[in-house]
Amino acid sequence: MQFSGVLNLNASAVWSQSQTRRVQLDCETGTATCTINLPPLVDVFNLKAQEVELVINDVDDNALTNNITIVPNAAAGDNVLGATTYVINVNSASIILTIGTDENWIVATS
Repeated sequence: MQFSGVLNLNASAVWSQSQTRRVQLDCETGTATCTINLPPLVDVFNLKAQEVELVINDVDDNALTNNITIVPNAAAGDNVLGATTYVINVNSASIILTIGTDENWIVATS
């Protein structure tokens, strides 16, 4: 899925129709920042348990200037590596988010 601006992920729309546990998001950072608002982890658990991967790519090689910000669902108490946001600010970066043993988002690859 390629996007720019703000993307509000809905777990049932993303993972229930996908035959794979891996979903790829290609962020277009050429002219603007990208923000990914993650769904509550409880919604993800209900669909795919802990086997999901969210691949996030800087396809325009411009994340240093136009950051990619990942926002876990704070209302559900979710976090990424213990933080309320995770910022990608390296050109051409690619990461994989997965669910850790503490049932929060972790960066598996960067």
